[in-house]
Amino acid sequence: INAQDNRWTWEEFSKLDHIGHSAVIQQSVREQGDVCAYTELPLQEKPNDVHLDHFKRKGLPAYTGLRFNWGNVLAALHSKGREYGADHKDSLVNEENHLEFYSMLINPVIEDPQSFFQYTTDGRIMPRYDISEDNKERALFTIEVFKLNHGYLCNRRRGIMSLVNDYSDLSGDVVRECCHDFGFPSVVDFVLSKKES
Repeated sequence: INAQDNRWTWEEFSKLDHIGHSAVIQQSVREQGDVCAYTELPLQEKPNDVHLDHFKRKGLPAYTGLRFNWGNVLAALHSKGREYGADHKDSLVNEENHLEFYSMLINPVIEDPQSFFQYTTDGRIMPRYDISEDNKERALFTIEVFKLNHGYLCNRRRGIMSLVNDYSDLSGDVVRECCHDFGFPSVVDFVLSKKES
């Protein structure tokens, strides 16, 4: 069944075409390397909390036409209490601010977030020092929108950094493979790049 041809809403698609909806989730998870598109938390850790997020919120009239657009659908984790990630993003955008909001927000479908961010030893994420002032502003906005410096996420990143440092005698590819199930691939790459320089 083609949901778009049937003019279904997203909610109808998720309820009436379980196989199709599950296939979209599985494909998104694979394409994203098994991590949340926004937080990089490992998706297999809480499979019941994985959902398909619309980068541009489908509930806003300007974006209803994007509800079945592959470039607007990402696998994400629900956060308890909407404290960070996709849930927090969606609580901030509305009909009045959506144009500026999405122009500032880094879109992981069309942009490489790693080119905007670096990490501190305590697990915080911050703008890279070598990007333009406009991109630093976008990076800070994205960090705030997704609450990427939430204590839970910082603690997880700090743990990954420690793990990568524990594997210091292994090659980068082996470290990446060992750390795959723990998520945060950009943190792994960041720590490895610091070791190589």
